[in-house]
Amino acid sequence: MKQKIVILTSILFITVCITRDARAQWVKTPGSGRAVTCLMASGPNLFAGIDSSVFLSTNSGTSWTPINSGLPKDYGVETFAASGTDLYVALFGSGVFHSTNSGTNWMTTNSTSYVYSLAVNGSNLYAGGMGVRITTNNGTGWTETGSGLPSSAISCLAVSGANLFAGAGGPMFVAVGAFLSTDKGTRWSPVNNGLTNSGVDCFAVSGSNLFAGTYGGGVFLSTNSGTNWSEVNNGLANLLIRAFAVSDGGGIIFVGTEGGVFSSSNNGTSWMEVNTGLTDLHVTALAVSRMDLIAGTDTSGVWRLPLADFGDGVPQSSESGATDLRIYPNPASGLITLRGVPSDVRRIAISNMLGVDVVDVSGAEKPGGMSHNSEITLDLSRLPAGPYFLRIQAATGSVLRKVVRE
Repeated sequence: MKQKIVILTSILFITVCITRDARAQWVKTPGSGRAVTCLMASGPNLFAGIDSSVFLSTNSGTSWTPINSGLPKDYGVETFAASGTDLYVALFGSGVFHSTNSGTNWMTTNSTSYVYSLAVNGSNLYAGGMGVRITTNNGTGWTETGSGLPSSAISCLAVSGANLFAGAGGPMFVAVGAFLSTDKGTRWSPVNNGLTNSGVDCFAVSGSNLFAGTYGGGVFLSTNSGTNWSEVNNGLANLLIRAFAVSDGGGIIFVGTEGGVFSSSNNGTSWMEVNTGLTDLHVTALAVSRMDLIAGTDTSGVWRLPLADFGDGVPQSSESGATDLRIYPNPASGLITLRGVPSDVRRIAISNMLGVDVVDVSGAEKPGGMSHNSEITLDLSRLPAGPYFLRIQAATGSVLRKVVRE
């Protein structure tokens, strides 16, 4: 027989001014208060290049560990790339290094010293410097790719299906636009029709859509592999683009600029500013890590913003078997019912937009012996109206959902 467990919790909360349309705030991660040059999420791991060191977080930035064994000192971290268990980092003036154990140890490769961008396509690793080089054996040997590229620094690389894109531009490089190779770098051709700003500093791929971020011209979109570009800057208050990130479901595009972070749920047709709580608006890097958007800044380290606030464009159940979790009614003025809670649940919490827990069911209060189809009822009636985050922690992972108190 299906169990039904009703939990009425005593709620102790800090009075917070929350409106119905309030959004979560950025929170600075501890121990990262320096210049961030690059970020990369790979499975459960989040990597950050901070000044001239590489750092690892396994909890979306809650804590950081330096991982620099085998790396030379005092070389700026340029960029990351990952392929399965192979991790790569490029250091300014010292080339590309390779790790097979999540950065615990690094080994040098025989790359050129100055590498500004990396991309992986199958067993091929591409390195953008003065031109593009390719290795098929983790850096033991490198080959210069073919003709058609300009004799200038390649600031960004992107892979979309069988297509390889290279961009040259940004604040530090000569602006020469975007280039396409359909044969793994053997030949390159310019793809700049409609690209009215040639200072391409970053790319993002979302399905069949290719986004180019330019330094001064904003964001451009191509839906046909670069054959044509269109400017998509409506609502984008700053056109100095430094970084992109794409939600795991592809429904939300994030852009980091020298005026903060903006999001779009309609492929750039319109953009919305998402800077509440972010005190350093000079954003240099972005990544999506688990259930958070991560931003690196020029002088203030790494910041984190919950993705659940962005609604249906972001998968809100990602790390456990509770993909069939149902919450109803939602919005609610009193009781909400959770159906399909994992059988190995350890904690259920509801937090406000500042991350303060206002409902917490754990420890001795945890319901025991529940089947996967158990129903749990929580009482929201004593909470102020507004949006909240529901987090379910189980032995097999976590689930984060947005709930609204009417």
